Amino acid sequence: MVSEHKKARLHRPPCFNNRVAREIIHASTSARTRTMDDDWPSDDAFWLEEGNRLPETKLQTETEVRNEACIQSEKKQKELWEPENVELQEDNVDAAEEEEEACTFGDPEMELTNIPEIPVAKYEYLDHTADVQLHSFGADLKESFEQVAIAMFAYMTTDISKVEMKSRHEIYAEGDDLESLLYHFLDELLFLFSVEPFIICRVVRILEFDDVNFKIHAEGFGEPFDRSKHPPGTEVKAITYSNMQIHKDSETHDIFVIIDI
Repeated sequence: MVSEHKKARLHRPPCFNNRVAREIIHASTSARTRTMDDDWPSDDAFWLEEGNRLPETKLQTETEVRNEACIQSEKKQKELWEPENVELQEDNVDAAEEEEEACTFGDPEMELTNIPEIPVAKYEYLDHTADVQLHSFGADLKESFEQVAIAMFAYMTTDISKVEMKSRHEIYAEGDDLESLLYHFLDELLFLFSVEPFIICRVVRILEFDDVNFKIHAEGFGEPFDRSKHPPGTEVKAITYSNMQIHKDSETHDIFVIIDI
């Protein structure tokens, strides 16, 4: 079904930007005049004919001309919602809503297939003055990146296990070096949580990890944050470069990131 606000948006009168309105104004201010004794036609189509002019008694001021133009323009726009056109309009809006939902909530098919396993937690939180430091590790650098992303989401709720993987969301990030790549990667995920529908991810999986050209293609699995379901943790305001460390050559590929809370 088409929501009322979308209907209003689709058929609201554009007034002077509308061709019909401009034609009416042009007709009402045409150079040709008539005497007051003439028999004035009531047919609106007559006034759209070039050379005809509305009588001074009917439209005496410029304001009245514009009001009449808006009325006629609105009538034309309302024709979009005649019975024979409503179904087409609804189909167009429904298609747009489906496309918007696919972009916002990810692929709905992911709710049924290809749901990843929940990885073992390989992260911890370290105290830092006024902020908190995330520390992650893994078998390789890609896993450490994934783990630090999960650590960030887990910090925003006191029970990450309550987050269900109901939708899938793709994330792309790139940088000039590993540090900026990590920063933008986490920033993209934080943006996902910061705007409607406020997605909190249970699992983040990197599909492509290019540590030469510094690009990441990843996917997050989660659902909209709901205070009644997800116990609120601490809000993460921003990612920082402060004391950021990426030990790519170490055995555990440790990552340290300070987040602003």
